[in-house]
Amino acid sequence: MSYRKILGILLVVSIMLLCIGLVIMRVPKFNVGDLPFSTGKPLVFGMFPLVVTIIIILACQKYIFDTWKWFALILIPTLSWFVISTPTLCQSIICFDRDMTAWYASISFLIVSLIVVMTKTLLLRRKKI
Repeated sequence: MSYRKILGILLVVSIMLLCIGLVIMRVPKFNVGDLPFSTGKPLVFGMFPLVVTIIIILACQKYIFDTWKWFALILIPTLSWFVISTPTLCQSIICFDRDMTAWYASISFLIVSLIVVMTKTLLLRRKKI
C-alpha cells in the first residue's frame, strides 16, 4: 500500500475521532457523569495535532513519511499511555489532570513532528543541491 493511501486512511480515522470527541463534549445528552471531561477533551486535544501533521506530511516525500512513521509509532502510544494513566480530576496544588496532560502531549507531539519534518526536508534539499 502506498504511503499516500496510508496517510489518507489515518487522516479519515483521525477526523472521525476528532468529530466523536467534539460530539461527546458538546451534546448534552452524553453528559453522563465525567464522560465528556475524561473522554471528549483528550480526543479533541490528541486528534487535532495529528490531523495537522498528516496534512503537512501529505505534501512531503516518502522518505519524510518513513522517518515520521517510526517516530510516531513510538511517541503516540507513549503519550496515549500518559494521558490514560493520569487522573481525571486532581485536588492538589501542583497536579496534572487528564485535560492538561492531553494538551501538553498533543502540543509536544505537534512540535516534535514539525521538527522531524523540517529537518528531513532540509537534509533532502541539501543533498539535491
